[in-house]
Amino acid sequence: MHGRNKEKYKSRFQDPVASAAIAQKAKQMNLLTKELITRRSKLSPSSSSSESRDEPNATSQAIATLQLTEKILSINPDPSHLWNHRRELLLALETTTTTSASEASGMSIEKELKLTATCLQRNPKAYGAWAHRKYCIRHWLLSCDDGSSSEVRRTMLLNELELCGEFLEADERNFHCWNYRRFIVSALALVAATKTQDVSTEVSSKLDLDGSWPSVASNSGTSDRHMGPQLSTAGMKLSSPYSTAGTLDKALIDGEWEFTTQKIQFNFSNYSAFHYRSKLLPLVLPPSSPTNKYAYGDVLALAKSELEIIQNAIFTEPDDQTSWWYHHFIIHWADPRRHSLAESSSSNDCGNAPWDDEYLAFLEEDASTVRELIDMEDGRCKWGLLGLHMLLIAILKLKDNRGEGTEDVKSEACGCLRTLEEIDPDRAKRYTALKAALGC
Repeated sequence: MHGRNKEKYKSRFQDPVASAAIAQKAKQMNLLTKELITRRSKLSPSSSSSESRDEPNATSQAIATLQLTEKILSINPDPSHLWNHRRELLLALETTTTTSASEASGMSIEKELKLTATCLQRNPKAYGAWAHRKYCIRHWLLSCDDGSSSEVRRTMLLNELELCGEFLEADERNFHCWNYRRFIVSALALVAATKTQDVSTEVSSKLDLDGSWPSVASNSGTSDRHMGPQLSTAGMKLSSPYSTAGTLDKALIDGEWEFTTQKIQFNFSNYSAFHYRSKLLPLVLPPSSPTNKYAYGDVLALAKSELEIIQNAIFTEPDDQTSWWYHHFIIHWADPRRHSLAESSSSNDCGNAPWDDEYLAFLEEDASTVRELIDMEDGRCKWGLLGLHMLLIAILKLKDNRGEGTEDVKSEACGCLRTLEEIDPDRAKRYTALKAALGC
């Protein structure tokens, strides 16, 4: 976990009392694991014992084993095979026909969420616990036949969103939680689709509720998902009643955008928040109707507002690479050639490509700001020099395409690389190679 003192953590093992307690816990864990393996072998379909073929007894054994996995995972939530075994047991109990065990059969979403919450309190970065929580949410959404309305589902998912906020208060850079938050947003978008359709109706196009985000008003003409899946649904029998017509609600996206803003303002080193923000950018930017293409003025306005956040970050902590990586992303994202744009109403008298003048002015203005920062740092700001070099190369290419003079820009870019060779000798060969490519 971020902020944890490694030396303090290691010192526990030097304390005889603490070391003995850890050894005792490990011994207990070993005994419980052996018991679990024994139980699993008895429950295996390949087992030939009469006990394993006795359905009522097998069901009671499965329930007892399920309770054992809960006990072990509460102590150590990290082993993924234990979560796999728990899901195996839950699915087996779900199909049982034993009347006496009907109360305990199947998956209780409340119980599974409570278990994973307990495990995540012990280790907020337990891969298996987060994956199991996603699995249970998906399973519940796709299999519940209790007549739950979409509002009930939505309320439950919103509670999960609040829980993510609480976890990110404790550690705002927990990327497991950021991934889970995106999973919940995806589920919210699909549940919203049930308000306008009959979920029992067979639809021709289905989505797997795997955590991917549906593409929204894509101006690229493709049907690719905006974000890829987080769960593998291969071999899962459950099919989704949610249509691919489900879209990401604007209020939901605006809420996520504001959430990332708060997290970044609280800590400029929050790489996860910057990454999430980069994925939200195309969703915050509305396409022009009816062409479904962006207006470059809107693209540039959004890029400039993002640069304001970046500039606050880099002037506060010039050596923090997080904001510089996002700076690199925004500069390239603002390039008009990366977007399918609506036709510009203004013409270019010089015959240059549309929007080049605006993009060039954007680059030069940002380069001026970065120069100011480098001067404040006595010309020895590594990340500032790298950022300025990137801007100068982009300016160089634009001016070269326009047939304008580029010697002054090239000279300044070479100067950045020479300074970097001095202040960052560990990467001197890289800068030498960049100088050679530039013809310095």
